[in-house]
Amino acid sequence: RDYIPKVFDESLQLKKEFSDKPWASFLMPTLTLWWIGFNMNDEVVGKDLNLRLAIAHAVNSAKYRNVFTANLALPMTSIIPPMIIGHTPFKNNFEYNVDLAKKFLTQSPFNKSHKKLRFAVRSNDSMGRQIAEFFQMELQNIGLDLVIDPMPFQAFLEAQRKGQLQLFIDGWALDYPHPANMIQLLSKNNFSPGPNHTHYSHDKIEKIYQELLSPIEDEKKLQSYISDIQDQLYQDVPWIPLMQARGAVIIHNKVKNYNPSPVIHNHFKYLDIKP
Repeated sequence: RDYIPKVFDESLQLKKEFSDKPWASFLMPTLTLWWIGFNMNDEVVGKDLNLRLAIAHAVNSAKYRNVFTANLALPMTSIIPPMIIGHTPFKNNFEYNVDLAKKFLTQSPFNKSHKKLRFAVRSNDSMGRQIAEFFQMELQNIGLDLVIDPMPFQAFLEAQRKGQLQLFIDGWALDYPHPANMIQLLSKNNFSPGPNHTHYSHDKIEKIYQELLSPIEDEKKLQSYISDIQDQLYQDVPWIPLMQARGAVIIHNKVKNYNPSPVIHNHFKYLDIKP
């Protein structure tokens, strides 16, 4: 985050003072998505749709991307990254709307409980604390008190695997370029300690996931499946989409054979220097 404003302008082009440098720059979308997860087994957030909707509309994801990535990250516009077959944009997304968030909160029994929610992030360094405090302030705007819990990464993973978190930052980097790699996160067969950390499941999504485990070459059929899943997620709110990660690369013009890929990570061994 810190180096982006130093070398890139607001349009994410190299600043003019570097125009005489033998450098090239480009932006590279990744296959990593980030969202806020709700533990659907939790007695509070898991049983209160209006509370989840209130939180979903209280989070300014555009501001989050600006503050913590200097707008390098992209909006999360689908549960399937754009480079993957089956990608289809959300038909509905949770707009940032404080008034709407407050309206949903008035319909939640939690509104009268005077309890506090617990929000966990996967780092206890300064960045982790800043991220946790960002969400704490976002929810304060609608009258929700949030106890923040910036955790060491290993402690976070352990609590996540045991289903002990209430609200938390979650994410996934696709291991292979197919929708099933993301939809597995919504299958009951993968509840924690597997990768479904929200413990959310739905019969419709489960059926589609089983279909996706067999080869499907019809992209329109895949897109229809993904659209149906996204509609169900919008209704049930186990996730609040945050962003798709993107990398910024500066490369010297003497470097050759640099062909990065979001799924192949051993490209450095092919690098060479031009004579």
